[in-house]
Amino acid sequence: MRGLPGLILATGHLLPVSSVHRLARTSTLVRIVMDAGGQVLDMGRKVRLATLAQRRAVFARYATCWVDGCPLPATLCQIGTTRLRI
Repeated sequence: MRGLPGLILATGHLLPVSSVHRLARTSTLVRIVMDAGGQVLDMGRKVRLATLAQRRAVFARYATCWVDGCPLPATLCQIGTTRLRI
């Protein structure tokens, strides 16, 4: 299949250039950040609440509230995915 225009899929099938162009025009990219164990830490802004893996990551990184000067422990803070910047 070398030299053919298109994209070789994981299945070994060839996706023609016209299909690649169509997918590029009509698709939406979603950024997903995962930890080493495959747990999703960030899925963009469409997901409102933090997952258990995200909460664990926040607790591991921050001992207190992420707002400067706030003395509350991280475990008492409301954690939304839009605030996670790990």
